[in-house]
Amino acid sequence: MAKIIGKKAIVICMALAVMLLSLILVLQLVTHAHAEEVHAAEAAVDVMFYHKDATTPHAFKTFSTFEEGWEAALGANKNERTVITMHADFWFKFMNGINRYPDAWNNTLYMDDKDLDITIDLNGHTIGRALTDFVWYGQVFYINNGKLTIRDSKGGGRITGGLDNGQYSGVPDEMAGAIHLQNDSVLVLESGTISGNETKMSGGAVFLNDSSTFIMTGGEISGNKARQNMDDARRGLGGGVA
Repeated sequence: MAKIIGKKAIVICMALAVMLLSLILVLQLVTHAHAEEVHAAEAAVDVMFYHKDATTPHAFKTFSTFEEGWEAALGANKNERTVITMHADFWFKFMNGINRYPDAWNNTLYMDDKDLDITIDLNGHTIGRALTDFVWYGQVFYINNGKLTIRDSKGGGRITGGLDNGQYSGVPDEMAGAIHLQNDSVLVLESGTISGNETKMSGGAVFLNDSSTFIMTGGEISGNKARQNMDDARRGLGGGVA
């Protein structure tokens, strides 16, 4: 009888131990999920600052909006590169809240410094223009010097919504729908998708001008358009890249 009771006690103890371990695992998962939700609610982006050839960051900052993180990256020192990791989608109509002209580059995510080296990890999120019609500088990014790298470590991230009217200072000119490169700029697409952008000129997704360079090692470019218009022979060229 004592042996039977002893065996039952062992079985009960083992069952309780399994239940306890299961409870601990569930609590850990719930805590982790809650922590991710809190982080996503409090931080739109993380920005890591690296010395040019370093593999580990020397500074790390968290921002509650993408705009703040972008401005911090634009303010990086020379010989420094930055990595912006997104934790939420970012949609914008005009960066300053209004459609500006002639300083229309303020409409878009504008980069103008040959020393800048910015990487954006979409991390499964979207950067998009919330436009309903074509506008001056209607692309998502305008890179006028410097290097921009796009990656998507989680999958499902995209750059979308660009609607550029193909004009510069009111005159027809070649402008991209999503990412415009000017003055020896460099764009690297490692992963992520550029889709759903349109221009009334050339380069529905990407347009390269003035000895700029586009390097595509991964990712996808699809569903972009360059509208054909007989008023200008350059229009309608390169629905993807021009």
